[in-house]
Order: sequence, then C-alpha cells, then structure tokens
Amino acid sequence: MTQNAAPGLAGSIDAPSRLELFWEKNKRLVNGGLIAAVIAIGAHYAWKYKVDRDRAEAWTALAIAANLDEGYAKPSEMWDTFKELIPQNPGYVGGYYYTAQTSLVAGFAEQVKAADDAKLRVLASGDDGRAPLALWALSNRAIAREEFDVAVAGLAELQKRFPEHFLCKESSFPVQWRPEIKLAEESKPDVRRKKPELEPARPGSLVAMRVQQVEAEREFRASHPEYYTAPLADSSETIVVEFEGAGVVKFKLFSTRVPKHAERLLALARESWWVGQRVHLVERAPSSQSFNDSTPNHFVFGWPSTKEAENSKWKEEDLKPENTLDVEDSGVSLFPGMVSVELAKDGKSQVERIVINSEDEAAVADGNRVVVGRVTEGIEIVREIVSGEFADDASAKSGRGRPQNGYKITAVRVE
Repeated sequence: MTQNAAPGLAGSIDAPSRLELFWEKNKRLVNGGLIAAVIAIGAHYAWKYKVDRDRAEAWTALAIAANLDEGYAKPSEMWDTFKELIPQNPGYVGGYYYTAQTSLVAGFAEQVKAADDAKLRVLASGDDGRAPLALWALSNRAIAREEFDVAVAGLAELQKRFPEHFLCKESSFPVQWRPEIKLAEESKPDVRRKKPELEPARPGSLVAMRVQQVEAEREFRASHPEYYTAPLADSSETIVVEFEGAGVVKFKLFSTRVPKHAERLLALARESWWVGQRVHLVERAPSSQSFNDSTPNHFVFGWPSTKEAENSKWKEEDLKPENTLDVEDSGVSLFPGMVSVELAKDGKSQVERIVINSEDEAAVADGNRVVVGRVTEGIEIVREIVSGEFADDASAKSGRGRPQNGYKITAVRVE
C-alpha cells in the first residue's frame, strides 16, 4: 500500500541561516552600536571643529593685538586693487598673496608700533604658545617706538621664561639678513651669477641678535645726535600762515644756516606774497599699497595761478628772478614739521614755493630740497592738510595730487 504526503507539505523546508539568526538575536545591539558610532564620529568632528576654531580665534587674537591681522585675519589694503584684476587673470590671486606677505614682512616695524599694548601684555602673561610671541611683539613694538630699555627688559623676560622657544634657542644659522659680498671689478665674472655670494651666517639666537641690534642702535644714536634730534630754528621772527578751512601754521627760519633764503622768505611774507594762493599739491603714501614706508608726506604752495578758484586753471609759472637763489645747505634733515623750498631743474632754489612735511621724509627727500625752517605751532594743521581728501580718485590711489579743499591762504604775517 502506497502512502501519499499530505497536501501542502510537498517540497523542502529551508532553515534560517546563522547570520539571520544572529541578526534576529542581536539586531537591537547592532543598531545601538551603529547609532553610537555615528554619534561618536559626529562628536569627534564637532570636538575637532571646536578645537580648530578655538585655535584660530586664539591666534587671530594675537595677530589683532600685535596689529598684524592685515593679510591674516582681514584683506590687506592692496585687495581693492587686486580684486579688479583677478577676474581678468586668476593668476593675480598668487600675486596678491605674495604682495600681502611682503607687506607683512616689510611693514612689520610700522605695524607693530601701533599694537595694542594692554592686550599683548595679557597674552604675554599666559603660558600657552602665544605668550613668547606676544613678548616678542611687545619688544619689537618698544624698539619701533624707540623705548629701548623697555625692549631689552622684554627680551630678557622672553629668554628667561621660554629658553627652549625657537626665538631663544641658539642655532648655527638663525633667521637673519645677510649682506651681499661686493666683488671687485676685476674679479667679477663675465657671466651673470645665479645667486649672489652672501656674508657668512652668524650663529646665535634671534633674541640675542635683537639685543645686539638695540645696543648698536643706541651707540649709533649717541654718536650721531644730529640724525635724531631736529635743531631749533634761530630766527627771532616768526612767519604766520593762515589756511582757510584748516587753521594757522607758524614757523621760524634757520637764519644762521641759510641767511639768504631767510632774508628773502621774510621779505615775501611781509609783502603778503602767498595771500590768496592755495595748496596745489599734496603727497602721501598711496592707498593702493602698504609695504613701502619710504613715502612723501607733505603739501606744497607757491603758485600764483592758484588764486583762481577753479583748479583746472592752476599751472606752474616762471619764478621772479629775485626768488631764485643759489642753494644754501642748512645741514638739517627733513624731520617732521620741516619747512623747505623746492629746487628747479637747473639746481637753483625756488624760494617762493614752500613745502611743509608732516612726517619724517629723510629717506625720500634729503638733498632734494633746501630746509629753511621749522614749524613751531600748528603741526596738527599740517597733518590735517596732508591727510585731507584729494580732488579725484586717481590722486587718492597714487597719493599725489590736488586736495579737494584748496586750503586758501587768507593771511600771512611776520611776528
């Protein structure tokens, strides 16, 4: 007798795999582990983001306190010029970063001079990586402000507290400027050398070398006080010039040093030669760059044509013969607040054309003008005129041109 299988049971029965059994048994644990892993990864990156952000904020705080944030935490002054060129040629991006870096290096002394002393001292009192650099910035700020005792004390503190810092550790070749070895004419090769030959590197530490530089600067200043202290003008009389919209500027003359110039200038003042004239030229640092500290900072007056209100009618005219003199060398450098006169193409002195500088111009103009006097009152008026708005955008970008306010001379007298 044949036995038949019950309906519905025909075929094979599949048993669950080990993986399926594992999943059914542990799926809650696996899901929990995956969720925990995602949370852990998210927490790690959140923590990493916070650490990076805090680090960036910390170092940005140092850059801002040291007044070095231009090019680091904010665009440099040159960005306005480069951003117009980049759409035409993306290669200018690299040019911008290069010039911004150059600006930071070349302009370090002037930038750090305006650093925030209080903020730097707070950072310097800490124990993190910013402290030694804050002390370094404070010391260099003091050097730029000619506070040499403060600078040496700051460098000594830096050396004492952080002897293992790269600024303090001695090296056979610390960062330094090395002058080029000048070859005699007969020993110069016929072909151009790829690299100049430099003086051997000096061993030591950056801190020790900076102290040596300070001491050398002190010694040089003691030996050459005439380079750092402007002499007093010795004329008994004072020339007073009133500028409309600005104020009064008074100056005395170096009558002993430049007697002929002093005599002629006093005569011009007594006859009110400059009354009605306007400032026809202002020169200062161009707005399109910040890395060149050697720039003019002065204004000029002395064109009779500037009595016309419309500056398009202003032009340089021939001088009166009596206002053209042989050059007298006063021996005075162009310290801030010096009064000088322009030189003509033939080398003669143009006595009626007056230049008054608001900042030191020794590097750019010593020897190019005759220094005839010194401002005794109103240096703030001189700076106001030099920093005033230009008549057009091109002048503003170049730092040279006619002022928006002509600063008409309303009175000239001798006191």
